[in-house]
Parts: sequence; structure tokens; C-alpha cells
Amino acid sequence: MRAFLYNLDSKDSLPILQSGQLDQSVADTKGVILTDAQVSRLLAAVTGNHSDHGVAGCYIPHHAYVFYNKRQRIVGWVELCFGCMNYHASSPNAPRVFDVSSLLDLTKELGLPVLNKDTDYSTLKVKSGSPAVERR
Repeated sequence: MRAFLYNLDSKDSLPILQSGQLDQSVADTKGVILTDAQVSRLLAAVTGNHSDHGVAGCYIPHHAYVFYNKRQRIVGWVELCFGCMNYHASSPNAPRVFDVSSLLDLTKELGLPVLNKDTDYSTLKVKSGSPAVERR
């Protein structure tokens, strides 16, 4: 399981995967590897019952969690827009409501920047001097 920052150009509804591969906008293609405890927290946040919360009408995801099998092939994903509190997942069995607050905490813990405005993500891209942004 790896976490990714992507879509620094803030394209509306940009999926993390294109033709089964990570989108070219992924800032660091290595991502951040989650520990077993972090994977457990992620799974708890995206399964089961959680309190409903409002979401905005936009969907501009910047963060994603990608599941890999033992052969390092992608087998699932969850992508998130913390600005509007919305998300998409590859599983048709995903619950309607995720624990977005726990996912936000986990994302920050992993060192991925969670910024206030979409324009802040494009500024992050410009400051890095390249399409790839190194984790801090």
C-alpha cells in the first residue's frame, strides 16, 4: 500500500490511474509506503459505518492510496479531495461514507502536503521546478 500526491494542476475529477497506470501527474512515483498499522487505519476509515458528512459539488483530488498485490500490480485505489471532502474508490463495495477526518490525519502523518486551496498545489509544483515533488 502506498500513498500519493498528484494532480498539482488541479484538474477536475482527475483519476489516479490512467489505463491501469499511475497518472503522469503523480508527484513522486515511489509514493509513501504505509506500515501495517497505517494500512489497518486506512482500511478502518474506508470500510464499515461512519458518520455522514457534507461534501461540496466539486471534486479535485490531490491524494490517493493505491493497493498492490505481491507482484506489485495495482489491485485497488482510493482517491481523495480534502477540499470538498469527497472521494472515489475502485471497489464497488466501498461504503457511501468514509471517515475523511481519519484519512486526513493519516495523509498528514505520512508527510504528504494537504494544502488549503487548489492554487496552493500549483504553487507547490512551480516551487519544485519540475513535475515531480519530493516528499519532505
